[in-house]
Amino acid sequence: MQGWPSNGFYLAIPQGEGKVSLTFYSVVTRRAKFYFVEETQVVVFHTLMDKPFTAQLRGLRTVADYIVQLVLGDELSKMAYDVEPQLPVGTVLWYSISRNIGAVVTGYKNDDYECSRVHVSQIMGMDDTLPHLTRGQIVSWEDTKEISSPDTKFRTELLGVSVK
Repeated sequence: MQGWPSNGFYLAIPQGEGKVSLTFYSVVTRRAKFYFVEETQVVVFHTLMDKPFTAQLRGLRTVADYIVQLVLGDELSKMAYDVEPQLPVGTVLWYSISRNIGAVVTGYKNDDYECSRVHVSQIMGMDDTLPHLTRGQIVSWEDTKEISSPDTKFRTELLGVSVK
């Protein structure tokens, strides 16, 4: 079975006020079991091509390209979420079961939060099920490792992640 992004498809539904509901329907496999996954997030378009995003924006291709840019990157734009200004360190910002990765707030720099990647293989205590995290959960971790790949925007990955 192919992995993300070939394991499913996105459905985008305008919500008004610059918001779009993105739902990814996919099939994932873990330890010889198959799971049907439905992941929904509301993306806030603060600006698009230097203009406020509205339902009347002409050029559906431009909107589709922007959505693809958001979802195909390994770090969804922090501006894409309605996020509290001071999330506690250890807060799960997002996690995708279909992609097997997520982002956790690991600190602050210049009044903006920094994130580290968490991979499904580093989630402890969920051996009998499909390991995952939920947005807003608080986690702890044993260690971090540096990432030096040009294929990712993340610079660190969390090791030995446990839900508090």
